Amino acid sequence: VFIGVGHGGSDSGACANGLRESDVNLEMALAMKAELERHGVTVGISRVKDENDRLAEEIRECNAFAPDLAVEVHNNAGGGDGFECYISGKSQTARQLAERIETEVKGIGQNSRGVKVSTTLGWVRQIKAPAVLCEGFFWILTIGRLLIPPRSSGGSGRPTHGACWGSSGLL
Repeated sequence: VFIGVGHGGSDSGACANGLRESDVNLEMALAMKAELERHGVTVGISRVKDENDRLAEEIRECNAFAPDLAVEVHNNAGGGDGFECYISGKSQTARQLAERIETEVKGIGQNSRGVKVSTTLGWVRQIKAPAVLCEGFFWILTIGRLLIPPRSSGGSGRPTHGACWGSSGLL
């Protein structure tokens, strides 16, 4: 499995209450990596610290790693509520992975906006392996009652488990 970590470095993504989306994405991705490795899965990851990480570089790294599955970790900026997962629509395996992740995320009480097909997102369009891009929650609207706080602030980091169990179930 290859994990892409959204944003980083000078691109912080959404920011609210002293937290940056890029940091939350990294916390979630590192927890996902550790959990997958605990289950014996070989994992590649686009970054393990805060650094500039262009999408084109993530895609190159992922394709060079040649994973069986690829997951990109993001969170939405605002204007809605719930988890959503994007796929290219070309891979049944990616659809199954997205649906399994969605089931796990809904199981911890998160709303879902569904599995959506995108023909424009570079991650799902250019990765050679079955790929999903997960938007864990809406950052700005959720921040006051952060449903799934990062581990660094004493939270559980639980949305990573949806991706872990979904990935493990397909391997």
